[in-house]
Amino acid sequence: MPRSLQWRSALSVAAFTFIALAALSIFLIILLLNRLPAGVDLRPVYLLLALATVSISGLAAALAWLLLRRPARTVQSVTDGARQLAAGQWNYRATVAAAAADETGELAAAFNAMADSLRATVQHLSDERNTLSAVLATMADGVIVTEPGGRVLLLNPAARELLNLHRDDAEGSRLIELISDHEIHRLMTQCQTEQSRQQGEVAMLQPRRHLSAIATPLEESSAPGVLLTLHDLTRIRQVETSQKEFVSNVSHELRNPMASIKAIVETLESGALSEPEVAADFLGRMRRDVDRINNLVNDLLELSRMESGQFVIAPEPVPLLPLALAVKGQFQETAVAKAVALTVAVPEDLPLLMADGDKLSQVLVNLVENALKFTPPQGQVLIQARALPDWVEVQVKDSGVGVAPQHLPHLFERFYKVDRSRRDGGTGLGLAIVKQSVEAHGGRITVASREGEGCTFTFTIPRAE
Repeated sequence: MPRSLQWRSALSVAAFTFIALAALSIFLIILLLNRLPAGVDLRPVYLLLALATVSISGLAAALAWLLLRRPARTVQSVTDGARQLAAGQWNYRATVAAAAADETGELAAAFNAMADSLRATVQHLSDERNTLSAVLATMADGVIVTEPGGRVLLLNPAARELLNLHRDDAEGSRLIELISDHEIHRLMTQCQTEQSRQQGEVAMLQPRRHLSAIATPLEESSAPGVLLTLHDLTRIRQVETSQKEFVSNVSHELRNPMASIKAIVETLESGALSEPEVAADFLGRMRRDVDRINNLVNDLLELSRMESGQFVIAPEPVPLLPLALAVKGQFQETAVAKAVALTVAVPEDLPLLMADGDKLSQVLVNLVENALKFTPPQGQVLIQARALPDWVEVQVKDSGVGVAPQHLPHLFERFYKVDRSRRDGGTGLGLAIVKQSVEAHGGRITVASREGEGCTFTFTIPRAE
């Protein structure tokens, strides 16, 4: 059976014509038979009528086919277009014949208008989706969208980083399978139960982070879920903790010398001032305490300038050997008094450093002073250096008491002391100043140590061109 609309229509017209002609033929035959005499041969008449019926039916079918050819093409084009749109081919348009002014032409025009509208809508939705994807991918806050059953529908890279999620199948998994934090699940459950915005602070253990979590119900969606946003508060909490520790440490460092000075003054006022030897001893103690306070204030001011960006260095080509020898001369008397060998092993042909001589000298002073402080008698402190392709590596090595592994990451923190019970006269700021100064030159500093085997501080300074 023909399946096209054009052929079905043509055959329908031909069948109708055939039936009409057959009825007319029967009527004419009846009339003719009534008028013809008996014995006449009617076969030529029947043959003629049959040929006439077939010819007229064929002409009718051909005419119907010609008349319906153009509309059928238009309908077929619309059909093909529907299939193309279903397959995502948004640029396909139905073909409209030039002379098609009937309903099929209107159908094709309406189809093309619909295709234009669909393409514009899909393009708009695609642009919005791309924009949203770019925003979610680049924003620092974590975003998680879950369905009512708790299954994750969307998870941006920041959320993966904050929650330490590296599974490829995170989207589509249940949130309870991905995150074991009780507080997050409580916020999500309460938000979904009460259909209200919930907020809380979460402390993650692995890795150690402080997060602000906000769970918002998605009321306008067909399946109400929950939008969870995560903001990293770790840096803020670290700053707050650092500020508290800073105030506490400064108060502690100032309290002891101030209390000592007050006690000395009260003792002198009570009559010790009339005893020259006692008064002289007390005045010496007061001077040491005042010097300690003065050193603390100066170090605080220096560190504050470094951290606030007011620290300015004036780099120029500088030889390391004269600086190292000057520092050795400054501490030689102290080293001899402690029976510690202070040695400089810097090659004379070492390349020049691109550094601020005064700041670099202060770095060596702080490191050597720190090394002598914790090196027992018969020990050794060594200043050595070597040339690297773009840097000069300097080491200050001692054979002192060393530092336990748990203390190494904190040595360059302000006021950090390995043994807080020991009164060594330091401010706890020397190594923090060293780190800031080295980094201001563009270098970096590290420390390696074992208990009982001493410490090795290694820092780099750029070579002069």
